[in-house]
Amino acid sequence: FPSHDTYASTLVRGINVFLSVTLMASFTLSAARAAVILSDGFESGKLFADATGYSGRVATIDAAGANTGANSLLLNNKEGVLYSLADTYQEGTYTVTYYAKRETTFAINLSFLTYGITGGYTPQVAAACLEERSLPLNVYTPVTFTATIDAQSAAFGKNIQLLVEQSRLGSDNTYKLRIDDLLVSFTPIPEPSAFSLLGLVS
Repeated sequence: FPSHDTYASTLVRGINVFLSVTLMASFTLSAARAAVILSDGFESGKLFADATGYSGRVATIDAAGANTGANSLLLNNKEGVLYSLADTYQEGTYTVTYYAKRETTFAINLSFLTYGITGGYTPQVAAACLEERSLPLNVYTPVTFTATIDAQSAAFGKNIQLLVEQSRLGSDNTYKLRIDDLLVSFTPIPEPSAFSLLGLVS
């Protein structure tokens, strides 16, 4: 029969393996959690740059009709905002979410996750286009779109940019859309390290 020392040694090895798997899995899952890389509720002033599409008109922060807080972003006719982040695209999934409220008919909102934009809507990483029929009047509605980047993607390693623009052509106050509580988050691709290191545990 196996000796007491053998049982003890086997038990210790089992505990070591269990702890190693648990810790490595914990680190891996932690690394894979989504991290917010842009958050704008429009409460802290202008965090965005001038828009680059169409006539380049910049949307205004408006102290009215907010989804939360005191302020919202008002897109009036052909106005927009461009966020340029210091972060660069890495391997993983990027998620853009915000709340939008159509205040007039025929409001079309174009949202693009981009890189290197210089005056138009290309190149794009991912986009959302909200037609007037997709949003109820005077009700904030959540909007979400995602993009997955790998090392072969053209955007990999380039600075993250987000363009949000209201595109209908018309006179001022004809086509109005409000945006609030904008977030861009990133979920990295999990590293397969939790189980690959098990061979090192004895």
